[in-house]
Amino acid sequence: MMTPPDHIIPKNTRSLILLSSAYPFGSAETFLESEIPFLLDAFEHVVILPMFAEGDARETDPRLIVIPPKPLQTIKMFELLRGFFRSDGLFASEWKESPGYPFSPFLAYRIARTAGIGRRVQRQIRQTLNELQLDNPVIYSYWLNQNALGAGLAGKQLGLKTVGRAHGGDLYEERNKGDYLPFQKWKLNHFDAVFTVSEHGKKYLQNRYPGCRAKILLNRLGTKDEGVSEHLPFSDQQSIHLVSCSSVIPLKRVDKIYECVLSLSRLMAKKNFRWTHIGDGPLFSELKELVKTNPCENLSIDLKGRMGNNAIIPFYKSSKADLIINYSTSEGIPVSIMEAMSCGIPALAPAVGGIPELVEEPNGMLFDPDTFPDQLAPKITDWIKNSSFAEVSENVRSKWQDEYDRGKNLRSFLNQLGA
Repeated sequence: MMTPPDHIIPKNTRSLILLSSAYPFGSAETFLESEIPFLLDAFEHVVILPMFAEGDARETDPRLIVIPPKPLQTIKMFELLRGFFRSDGLFASEWKESPGYPFSPFLAYRIARTAGIGRRVQRQIRQTLNELQLDNPVIYSYWLNQNALGAGLAGKQLGLKTVGRAHGGDLYEERNKGDYLPFQKWKLNHFDAVFTVSEHGKKYLQNRYPGCRAKILLNRLGTKDEGVSEHLPFSDQQSIHLVSCSSVIPLKRVDKIYECVLSLSRLMAKKNFRWTHIGDGPLFSELKELVKTNPCENLSIDLKGRMGNNAIIPFYKSSKADLIINYSTSEGIPVSIMEAMSCGIPALAPAVGGIPELVEEPNGMLFDPDTFPDQLAPKITDWIKNSSFAEVSENVRSKWQDEYDRGKNLRSFLNQLGA
């Protein structure tokens, strides 16, 4: 719901200001979308401030108050100038401490624009409090990004509890150009709590910022329980269905998944293979051209492109998926693997980021991210031949129930917020 100017929140009610990158605009942040019902049940009023309002607005729960930024406020040049000249010293102090000082125009640009966005978000939070007359709300930034700087500035100015999540690209500095995230130390110093989605991410931040150890906490995400697949992985004597689900971007290396599937279909030539990829992105057209070269008669390929979040788990179950494959160079905790595991489907994935917390051998298969697909395929073949998949499937599902059940994890998160 877009809030009218005269919308007033009653005093002494529990309120939350939620900062998103764009939700409910566009099609991203589907995982935040699944969290909204829990927030609405825990707080009497939830106000969401998207950092940008690009794309069409999705339908939302009528209880949710959505206040998008004004279009002129998000023009890059305005935010850059605001960061350089109207950040009240934020830019200068961060720039002098950055690894690019004094010779990197690129990092100077990133710091200034981050400062400009941060000041804009700070002002929008303050205006929202005044217009809606919110009484001591919690500020919650879903990402540890530019929004989080605005959250920290507003929390400091107004004396409000400020919390955030940290996932992957907003957490691991080496995943960003220059191996650097502007204002990361400042944000951690000024937040009351930052929740990482993996133990690996928690230790990473604690090691880099030891003075903030006590406020860096673990709260895994998780997926909805839609039941176990009736299909037992690898029980079909004639065919094997491999799935992957990710954006088609360099980080995800979907082309390597294709090469791996090709090698597998050659090694197990008596089996009929299916590979389904869910997701699109900048390299999707190149991927479609690449798979046209498929030389294997026993391999069929279906590039689904983008699929609605609510359709993915039903697809895994109805299509009798046997294994989900990930070949990323870096990850937090992949939601796509959580979704598959909730159905009892094992995963093949590189031992990077938080993946080893999720995928445990022998109930899945981990590999070195530098392994070539043709070297990996024989190991997968041996694993398939030597595993008891009735036991594997049961153990995979149990792992998901213990650590990645969305409802259980969100209730724990809300308890820590004091909701």
